[in-house]
Amino acid sequence: MVAASNSGLDRHPAWYFNVRADPELTVERGGETYRAVASELTGPERDTWYARLTEADPAFTTYETRTTRRIPVFRLVRTTGA
Repeated sequence: MVAASNSGLDRHPAWYFNVRADPELTVERGGETYRAVASELTGPERDTWYARLTEADPAFTTYETRTTRRIPVFRLVRTTGA
């Protein structure tokens, strides 16, 4: 899961628009690189996962208080190993 928080600014980060235009992407995480497909979560599913993000990193709670926009959350599903 990734959130387009943009540190709580009132605009989505640039990558948000890129992922919406083309959800097939390359993920680089902890020295590992793989292909994935992103899908934006909505409704209660989005809320559940955003709450989990705030539990893992309390900064996400702060981001929510800085903006009136609803911070998007994306599920990334791995499609290949590299």
